[in-house]
Amino acid sequence: MKLLLSALLLLSTMVLAQQKKGIPATTQKAPATTAKPAAQTTYESLKTVPAQQPPANPIPSQSEYDKYQSSRTVVMAPVDQPPQVGTVVKLNFMRLVVGGIDVELEKRVAPKSSAILTGGYYAYGLLKGGYRLGMDYRQYLGKSYSPKGLYVSAGAMGNFVPVKDNQLIGKTTVVLLNLRALVGYQILSGHFVFDVAAGPAYGFVTSTDTFSDPDKALKVGLLPVVKLSLGYAF
Repeated sequence: MKLLLSALLLLSTMVLAQQKKGIPATTQKAPATTAKPAAQTTYESLKTVPAQQPPANPIPSQSEYDKYQSSRTVVMAPVDQPPQVGTVVKLNFMRLVVGGIDVELEKRVAPKSSAILTGGYYAYGLLKGGYRLGMDYRQYLGKSYSPKGLYVSAGAMGNFVPVKDNQLIGKTTVVLLNLRALVGYQILSGHFVFDVAAGPAYGFVTSTDTFSDPDKALKVGLLPVVKLSLGYAF
């Protein structure tokens, strides 16, 4: 009996001690929670999600490409070029007034200049039987190129007229020399050429007998010169 009382007393003492400490008398086990496994990244999951890629540059349409090219195109101003032809053969019909006709050969020596050789013959009139030889240098002006357009020229011309039986001078050849400067315009249409020019010439008359003596030359002074020629270029 004493032993039973002692056991009950001991048990009550232990219960009071536990209550003072805040520990429940009976410990209940908390229901166990099943921890979910952490999600793992697998190769299969990576395959299902497409990778982020930079957007591709769109291909421009043909019209946009043409606009782009036209914006980059540099428009060059047209450059004048000399005509394809460089040689002209002409007849000066103004010489018919004094009984002759001239044949001119113009040859381009530079893009804007040419040299001209002239030969003529007097078939009738006061200078019948005579002939003439000359040479000119022609410079084309502005945007004109040889043998076309506005030009200036300078040259010399010699007229040689034989005299057989003259009571004053006997048998000799009269020489009429002149230095001339001309302004003219030459039209080139295909291969056909029309040339008109005018200007002053300074001349004097001598003869083959007195050619070496300038003091015996007869000064003529200023003379007008007019040219009207038709020709063919090649």
